[in-house]
Amino acid sequence: MFTAPESLIESSRIPMSRTGADGAWVADVTLAPGTCYAFRADGDGLSPARLLLDPRALAIGRLPAPLDPLSAVTDTVFDWANALLTAASRRMEPVR
Repeated sequence: MFTAPESLIESSRIPMSRTGADGAWVADVTLAPGTCYAFRADGDGLSPARLLLDPRALAIGRLPAPLDPLSAVTDTVFDWANALLTAASRRMEPVR
């Protein structure tokens, strides 16, 4: 985890463990929107010195070279009730 996208050193590390029948690596954490993170891996030609993007990330926190890119947590909550009220309150004119 990184305190800000421009951070060069991570602020904390969270260990991952293998679970499930497929042996997937998981970590159970709750992250606030805007939190930047990356993975580190060691073995099979991977260097723990390099940061790896999350392949399922919805946003990228930074891209300036020569820094490694960071994944970023996004806010996926959508207020459907408020959106429907806003849409209903708009006056729609017929197209002619």
